Amino acid sequence: MFHSHYRTKYEEYLRIGLPHINFEASKQSFEALESIASELVSFHLLRKIPQDSSIYLDFRKQSKNANFTIQKRNAKTRFIQNKNGVYELTLNDDLCIKGVDKAVYDYPIGGYKVIENGLTIAMITLAPNLQT
Repeated sequence: MFHSHYRTKYEEYLRIGLPHINFEASKQSFEALESIASELVSFHLLRKIPQDSSIYLDFRKQSKNANFTIQKRNAKTRFIQNKNGVYELTLNDDLCIKGVDKAVYDYPIGGYKVIENGLTIAMITLAPNLQT
């Protein structure tokens, strides 16, 4: 909506109302997009959990007292690529999440990495309840 071509083409309409995006799609295309959007909402609201076996928790040490506390780490030690080329999202010395794509880890909203913000919030709110 901020592209100069768009603003030039719809200049009159932008003066009298809010900008909008015109979707010139067939009914079939619209219904396909609606179906995808509906599934995305279900994932976002955790009504449906994606079944993806390529992302999994890895307990580095086999012990009876697994440590689920999320430790504070810098980006260089939080998200690493192991010798096999698989990315690991390190939660603590005992636990990591394997298979998280680099593009997912690096995804920003408002200039902040979504995963890093989520882990920071989890450290503040959940960590006291998860200690064993």
